[in-house]
This record gives sequence, C-alpha cells and structure tokens, in this order.
Amino acid sequence: MARYESSIQRVPTDEYGNIAAELPCIACGYNLYSLNTETVCPECGMAVGRSVMGDYLKYCNPNWVSKLATGTNLVVLGIVVIFLAAFLGGAMVSASNSRGGAAGAAIIMLIAIIVGRLLLVIGYFILTAREPTKASGDTVARLLARWCLFGSFLVEVFNQVAAMQVTGLSGLRLLGIMAIVGSVLQLVGLFALLVYLRQLARRVPDASLVTNTSIVLWGWVIAIIGMFVVGFAAGASRGSGQDAAAGLACMGLIYILVLMIWSLVLTLWYGRVFTRASKEARSSWARAM
Repeated sequence: MARYESSIQRVPTDEYGNIAAELPCIACGYNLYSLNTETVCPECGMAVGRSVMGDYLKYCNPNWVSKLATGTNLVVLGIVVIFLAAFLGGAMVSASNSRGGAAGAAIIMLIAIIVGRLLLVIGYFILTAREPTKASGDTVARLLARWCLFGSFLVEVFNQVAAMQVTGLSGLRLLGIMAIVGSVLQLVGLFALLVYLRQLARRVPDASLVTNTSIVLWGWVIAIIGMFVVGFAAGASRGSGQDAAAGLACMGLIYILVLMIWSLVLTLWYGRVFTRASKEARSSWARAM
C-alpha cells in the first residue's frame, strides 16, 4: 500500500486541524485556508479532505462511491443467477425429459439466464457511472466498459429475437456476423472494466487489489490468445497433432475455470472494498445528503 501514499499532499494545519496555507478546492477553486479538514467547501460542498488528500475514494462523493458498491454487488448477483440457471436448469431439463416437461424447464432456465444478464448489464451501468465532480475528468476505460458491455447486451438481444425469425443462408450469416460483433464488444468491455477497476483500486489505495486485478486482466488476455492458438492448431493438425491439441484444450479449460473463480473472488473483493469506502465517504463528507 505504501507505493500509493506518495500521492498525498502535505498541507500544513494548525493545532485544531485547520488548514494553515492557501489551498484551492479541487472542484471549484475556492480558497480553503483556515477551514477544518473534516468539513466541506462552503462554495460547492465537496469534502475538504479530498482537496488535502487527493482522489482517495473515502473523500469522494458518497453517493457515487455507493454506486460503485451497488453496481459491483449486482454484477455478483447476476453471475450467481446465471451460474445457478445453467447448472440447476440443466438438471431440471434432464429430469423433465422422462416426464415430458423438458420444454417448460428449458423456458424457466432461459428466463433465469435473461434475468441474470439484465442484472449484469444494470450492474455494469451503475458501476461505470461518471464521477460527479468538475475535477474528476473522465477515463477512456470507463467509457469503453460502459458502452461496449451495454452494446454487447443489445447485440445479444437482437440475435435472440432474430434467431426466431431468420431463415435462409443470408440470415444465418447475419446472425454469425452479429455474434462476432457482440463477442468483440464484450471482450473489449470486460478488458476496459478491469482497467477501470484497477484505477479505482489505486484510489482506495490497495496495492494487493491492484496486483490481483492486473493478474486477472492479463490472465484473460492470455486465455483468449491461447484459445485462438489451440483452435488453429486443432484445425491444422492431423493424427497425433490433434491429440496434442486436445490435451492443450483440456489444460486450457482448467486454466479458464481457475481464472473464472479468481475473477468472481476479485469481484466480491471489490464489493467489500467499495462498501467500506462508501461508509468512509459518508463520514468524511460532512454535510447532510
């Protein structure tokens, strides 16, 4: 954690904790001289501590930090719903085959997966809400994550609806192209989301969280490249080469499973961190919300 402490400004204060030097508010420029570090700027209402300490989340707008926690928790809930729908729903379909109710079980599973996807999209959208201050600026990673993930969801909905109506080879080609577009949008969005989360982790600050986010980020990059390499090798190989490719594919599946579990743990970790930061922000933001 010490590697991020250098960003703290050293502002002189008197014995009562009042700022003893001229210091502009980072949101509106108001001179904070003589104000206590535990109060707020009288001009714009931003916590004085944020101008003193920089962009740490515990000094940011508490409503925005709460959105980070809410969005992350919705993402976790969406993942859990999709996981349960896939595994329990599959078991329900198998059990219903013998009784002739497989169609009903499949519809229930599909609805549950759609609900899970909606929770994910809503969670991503809340998590990537813009920070409401003049000084916060914006990041390319946040914008890419927000709109690429939302776009991938729209493409998925389009494909689901179109699949029930499309006929002929040209229609199937269109669905294939849209599926590729949706996959690319989702990959770019998830990569950008991890970059954005790593930026936020540096504002906690939590060096361990930053490191784990980087590992998961590049772990998925390696996984995606590996899938393309194994797929190409399997298509180009013959005989024993195909056996080797199959072995690599099995190891790749284990690697991806570990990475998925690690990603879920990381998401839970962010949920706890953002929840704690939200409470600290409400405490430091000394005004009625």
